[in-house]
Amino acid sequence: MVAVTIFESTAGGLFIPAEAGTRSGNFVSLPNQNVDSAGNISVPYAGAVKAAGRTPSRAARGQRTPPRSG
Repeated sequence: MVAVTIFESTAGGLFIPAEAGTRSGNFVSLPNQNVDSAGNISVPYAGAVKAAGRTPSRAARGQRTPPRSG
């Protein structure tokens, strides 16, 4: 299990509503993510992120695969 927290610098992004007063802070905590058999976690709008064998900071900088269309 991996805990994922996403920071958005301004309101009106993917997770923080445009009405800045409707939410406190710019952090969104996702439900704990299971690491799959390939060592990846799934992050909304980022896709698969390699997590196995990486420190949290390295996983945050890791290669992200774009979301699949269709």
